Amino acid sequence: MVMRSPVRLVRNTDAGRLFDTFLVSSIATVLLTRLYLSLTGFPQIGGESNLHIAHMLPGGLLMLTAILIMLGAVNRSSRDVSAFLGGIGFGLFWDELGKFITKDNDYFFRPTAGLIYLSFVGLYLLTRYVIRRSYHPQDYLANAIDLAMEGAIGELDPREYQRAQQLLAKADRSHPMYQATVQLLDHAKPTQAYTPFFVDRAVALIHKPFRRLVQRREFARALLTLFYIYGLALLCTLGILLFEGTSHPIAQLLANPTARSNSIAATSSIISSIYIIWGAWLLQHRHTLGALRRFETALLINIFITQVFLFFSYQFAATVALVVALFLLFSVRILLTETKSNNSKV
Repeated sequence: MVMRSPVRLVRNTDAGRLFDTFLVSSIATVLLTRLYLSLTGFPQIGGESNLHIAHMLPGGLLMLTAILIMLGAVNRSSRDVSAFLGGIGFGLFWDELGKFITKDNDYFFRPTAGLIYLSFVGLYLLTRYVIRRSYHPQDYLANAIDLAMEGAIGELDPREYQRAQQLLAKADRSHPMYQATVQLLDHAKPTQAYTPFFVDRAVALIHKPFRRLVQRREFARALLTLFYIYGLALLCTLGILLFEGTSHPIAQLLANPTARSNSIAATSSIISSIYIIWGAWLLQHRHTLGALRRFETALLINIFITQVFLFFSYQFAATVALVVALFLLFSVRILLTETKSNNSKV
């Protein structure tokens, strides 16, 4: 007799989008919190009294709200709200990391910025691993049923209806509930007037100009110019890192954390530059998808390696370079999606 696991986790095919909402709102909350506190002189809630209400408290309340919404609601849009609120709550909570790992509750503990950034990198890699694992046919069936049920509350839009059919095509046809799900989906009527969650509307709005850009003849030239500029900025960063690294004797590299971090960041910047040159060469030979993938790899190396060590060396002063890298990665990901879609129509 085969023993079944006491907990069977039915994976959500929307997990990638929800994880991204959670991570983006978390990272944005940490950066905005640090920016606000820096501009206002780090005020304390509680004034001159003995009370000090740390911002981890509202963060915990927002995470609690997200959990209660998830427990009390069954519609899919509630998950978007939970991912958004939970991400803000976690960002407020995790921003206090320095207080949790020091004896004197030091919010300004120097390695905090690097540790926060490293934890987000780890969380991102973990979510990517979960997303890329293969789905079970029962997972596809359960997600198709979940989408079809949205028709009962008028939240099934045409795009989701089409996606439910695609999921059902990957399900096990011999499953006892397969035919019932087919009938359920046939009777589910897409809601033409349904308004998606504002995060989804924002994403769709952002995609529009990129979709138009991909279809223009000047697309390749504009993309090439953008990455030449980024490559030049990367070389400037490399020059600064090498200059600061050579200001320390070789014997002190192992003893000096900043010099050691700069050396690793400089090495990863060189690797990123190689991928940018590779991508530029592919773009010159009209291999747009290949070029975009090389540019994406260059940005991922920058974000997951270079920026980690820059944060350990320069703390939150490295935020500007990170924001630029994240914006470019976000743009390249959209361009990849739209380029694939445009090629499939040709």
